[in-house]
Amino acid sequence: MTGTYQADPKAQAKILDNYGKLPLSFEANHGQTDGKVKFLSRTSGYTLFLTSDEAVLSLSGKRTDTKAKIASAAHTPQSQAATKAGGVLRMKLKNVSPAAMVSGTDELAGTSNYFIGNDPAKRRTSVPTYAKVKYEGIYSGIDLVYYGNQRQLEYDFIVAPGADPSRIAINVHGAKGIHRDEHGDLVLKIGNSNGPAGW
Repeated sequence: MTGTYQADPKAQAKILDNYGKLPLSFEANHGQTDGKVKFLSRTSGYTLFLTSDEAVLSLSGKRTDTKAKIASAAHTPQSQAATKAGGVLRMKLKNVSPAAMVSGTDELAGTSNYFIGNDPAKRRTSVPTYAKVKYEGIYSGIDLVYYGNQRQLEYDFIVAPGADPSRIAINVHGAKGIHRDEHGDLVLKIGNSNGPAGW
């Protein structure tokens, strides 16, 4: 007996909806990307690369719904403005401590696997994933933690008592325009979007 299988549209919609609710995770770099990258995170709209002193947000070239804000202590890509072409936003921390330690915390149950071509040497298996990436001692008495909040990227600077938060300095590259919105958040225009996008 032969036949064709027709997927139930309601079941497909439920699967896609549940996929969108998976927690944001960070992969340790085990050779699946540039060696300067410590951790990376992938979503349907962008890929985030974390180096020892920089966060690089690479928007996909297809339509992505991304509005990013830089608020006082967190940045959260949110679905609001359509970006028709990809773009790259770089946030580089200035004058960071060379002794800062970058590590994944809250290891997740899932792992990532990369099977690139026929060469087994290029394969990466059981790459650990984490819920958070912590930069310990990024400045004297100051740590930085990246994490996901309901699939949204956020970060916190954790300032110890007596530490000087004015040492935190960030250079932003790749934004074509910057303005403050009605909520007081900084909105950056990235790529060839018609509306604001950014962090």
